[in-house]
Amino acid sequence: MKKLLRIVRRKIAPSWVDLWPDILEKINKSKTLHLGCGPINGTSNAIRVDLNPKTQPDVICDLNKIPYPFASNSFDVVIALSIVEHLDDFIDVMGEIHRLSRPGSSVYILVPHFSSGAAFVDPTHVKYFSARS
Repeated sequence: MKKLLRIVRRKIAPSWVDLWPDILEKINKSKTLHLGCGPINGTSNAIRVDLNPKTQPDVICDLNKIPYPFASNSFDVVIALSIVEHLDDFIDVMGEIHRLSRPGSSVYILVPHFSSGAAFVDPTHVKYFSARS
């Protein structure tokens, strides 16, 4: 019964953990941009972008400075995990992600929900998001 409930939950309301294996598979087959990559493992096939050189990104870039140093319509997949909430202008960032994405691209963005303790613990968060943001 527990297994059936887990399958149903994943179909109705998948969590990021449920989706990550499929995202990694897509990364391995597609031209991918990983914004704010940090030290996250598993996206080595992506072009990894971060401001911090200690994370060993492919491109060191301040994501608050637009435009990003990539040509329009360059990527099949764009990933932004726990970075958008740190950036100053959400609308400009979303516009830039749109510019960089090819038609039919997949874009994966993960941010903490405003009701989560994670949203307010980090003093570098400048935006807070709900399910309808």
